[in-house]
Amino acid sequence: MIGDSGLCNKQTGMELDSDLPDGWTTGKFKHIVVFQEGPGILADDFCEEGVPLLRIRNLTPGGATLNGCGFVSEKKACTKWKHFRVRKGDILISCSATTGIVSVVDDECVGAIPYTGIIRVWPLPSRSVPGFIRHFVVSRPFLDQIDSLKSGVAIQHYGPAHLSSCFALLKGSD
Repeated sequence: MIGDSGLCNKQTGMELDSDLPDGWTTGKFKHIVVFQEGPGILADDFCEEGVPLLRIRNLTPGGATLNGCGFVSEKKACTKWKHFRVRKGDILISCSATTGIVSVVDDECVGAIPYTGIIRVWPLPSRSVPGFIRHFVVSRPFLDQIDSLKSGVAIQHYGPAHLSSCFALLKGSD
């Protein structure tokens, strides 16, 4: 498991306990997950009702919520942003301004679209254990990597390109 102390892997910069589970190693984070940042949606696309648009303020450590969310039309959601719609169990990470808030999508938010500044992450089942990703993205080894990669002076930000540079534990092939 990941720990705050232990061996420092020079390739990754991650500190790992010396007793990794059998068949596990370190490697690129992008090899165990898929991720995408929410689309940039113009003010003209906002509606009074329709498909919920999740903003950073809708993310809490306890989960995502629709309280105070924006909306986009069903038509545009189906034609322009269908591939951004969240599924149950997806992990949403704030990556701009208030970085590091992590929420898991539950039934309330299924089908919503995360706005820019939110990265949607879902694990590749053959490369990760269910629940591992949620714990990893709030761990010290992950946050230390993100802190070293963030850009911006007044408002810190990171995105998919930064996540592609991060390392994690990889489950060996069975």
